[in-house]
Amino acid sequence: MLLPESYNGDAEAVPGRFASTAVPLVVDASRGAGAPGPYTAKIVGGATLFADVLTTHGRVGERNVWATRAALTTASIAVVAEDVGGTTGRSLWFDIGTGEVTVRPTGGEPRVI
Repeated sequence: MLLPESYNGDAEAVPGRFASTAVPLVVDASRGAGAPGPYTAKIVGGATLFADVLTTHGRVGERNVWATRAALTTASIAVVAEDVGGTTGRSLWFDIGTGEVTVRPTGGEPRVI
């Protein structure tokens, strides 16, 4: 996901690009594939990597986190852990078998959330 929502109608063409459409897309695909619920979520990201001057609407990382939380609330999915905000990017690893998420901030030590 790149942006919190579409501003020019391109969410239909690329729904995975926006928090407001990517979350329902993943939830619907999971349910459609028969993944058992109840579902929970872990949110990672939302850093401010670029000055507001370089973005069209400012605070994109923070707005992505808000939009993701809103979409998860709409889908009745609880957020059980998060590593969000700040000014540093992150890498993450998701263990599909255990649901464990390991997050490593750029230049930092990995931690499990």
